[in-house]
Amino acid sequence: MTDQEMRDAILEEAYEAAKKGGSISASSVGIYKISEDWGEEKTKIWFNADYLHQKGWVIWSESGGFMRITVDGVDKYEEEHRE
Repeated sequence: MTDQEMRDAILEEAYEAAKKGGSISASSVGIYKISEDWGEEKTKIWFNADYLHQKGWVIWSESGGFMRITVDGVDKYEEEHRE
């Protein structure tokens, strides 16, 4: 998986968690779970998750290893997935 594909997939995971949970601010996704599910190196996932964080599209939760999408991340995801 390329870095861009991974960023897209992480953003999608965070978006889907928010949609499923019914809340942007209360729904998060675990980086360690993603690493296990995808079989990718944790450092590569952390690098790309940090990129999304620096862009303002996800934010780290107070409990380590979890992140949630931001409203800007929702806009970014929906902009790229318009039907």
